[in-house]
Amino acid sequence: MKRENIYFDLAALHHKVRPENYPFPTAQEFISLAKNLVGSDHLMWGTDVPSTLVQYSYRQLLDYQWKLFTEEERKLVFHDTAERIYFST
Repeated sequence: MKRENIYFDLAALHHKVRPENYPFPTAQEFISLAKNLVGSDHLMWGTDVPSTLVQYSYRQLLDYQWKLFTEEERKLVFHDTAERIYFST
């Protein structure tokens, strides 16, 4: 799974662990596992908004993942990796 051209988004991961509720401890475990397997530089935050907002707030969707990453990792997961992959030439 750790290849230069393979990336994973974390969108709607909280739906995959239903009926578990916020803060989705099982989803957090999966994220930590993925971080250890492929690295934060191969993960991208996502929400699948607007459909996911019917159950949880945007803040909750951000917060349950935010605390799993260091400051440097957050830059990658919440911005830099997507910027590089989708918008760099």
